[in-house]
Amino acid sequence: MRDDYESIFFSLMKNGISLMVCRVIIMASTAVVSFAMIRYLDTGTFGAYSVSYAIFSIFYNLTLFGLGNVMIREIAKNKLKAWPYYISIMIIGLGLSLLAVCTLHIVFIF
Repeated sequence: MRDDYESIFFSLMKNGISLMVCRVIIMASTAVVSFAMIRYLDTGTFGAYSVSYAIFSIFYNLTLFGLGNVMIREIAKNKLKAWPYYISIMIIGLGLSLLAVCTLHIVFIF
């Protein structure tokens, strides 16, 4: 019984550390790309990029709000339906992301 708890503990620690390393890599690569863009773009162009990226991020995060949690909950209930759930969530996410991009274009036109 104790071995089961230890294996679960080490599995959680391993997964947590790997997730943390992935997030650090993502943040570092984002910083490198941002510094490169600041260096090569002029002030007006970088400002326009920053505004459009911020607005897109807001719309994108609103469209995917909670879809990952729903997918995890539903797959935990029935693991045999993992692939159909994954496909469905990806289609919903893609559709909502396209809607966000279209809304972003409409916002910038007006």
